[in-house]
Amino acid sequence: MKTFTATLLVITLTAASKDALCQLQNLTGNSNEILTKRSEVEIKGSPLLYEEWKLADFQTDRGTEYKGVAIRYNFFYDSVEFQAEIPGLNARDVVSFNFSGTEQRFAKGYKGIPKSSNRSFFEQLVVGRITLVKKYSSTISDLIVQGYGTATKRKEYFNSAAWFLIFPDGDAKEVSLNRKSITRSFPSNAKEVEAFIRSKKINTRNEKGLIEVVEYLNSLN
Repeated sequence: MKTFTATLLVITLTAASKDALCQLQNLTGNSNEILTKRSEVEIKGSPLLYEEWKLADFQTDRGTEYKGVAIRYNFFYDSVEFQAEIPGLNARDVVSFNFSGTEQRFAKGYKGIPKSSNRSFFEQLVVGRITLVKKYSSTISDLIVQGYGTATKRKEYFNSAAWFLIFPDGDAKEVSLNRKSITRSFPSNAKEVEAFIRSKKINTRNEKGLIEVVEYLNSLN
């Protein structure tokens, strides 16, 4: 009987990494070309927010607005994909977008957030005196399965998300989905936050609870 053991090696790859592009057959070209050819590489999982194409409205860095365009959002490249080519438009030109019929809105331009740039997309969960945004990211993992005299590799996407608070002074702070992290994020309003969580029985372990806390604090001023 053969005995198999699995060793998981996680290699952090980003769109800005030359190593990442080598792993993906050193593909070059505009974002649409890269993202289309990516599907030819056998990688388990997906770095897409939605697998299907969805209609969306978006704005470019030149201020041009487009409505009802079929797109997908790719975490790995932190970029949108177009189902059909739009003459004169590159996916990198998009600075904000929202999916039609939903409240999901994404935008670039947030500063002071680790491992991001002014070209990074963030989902806007709460916009106000205190803003709450969500960052999706994706890395590629190499899963090495070893058997008797054999070893096979399998690649797969590992997707994750992080939440950030942006305060009136521009300071950005990461917050986790737990009561302690949320309370500590608002030292000057810690008592109010604790009382609100208890009285409303807020579940601080999910995103909805965090949104409710931020909206409550914004309502105080």
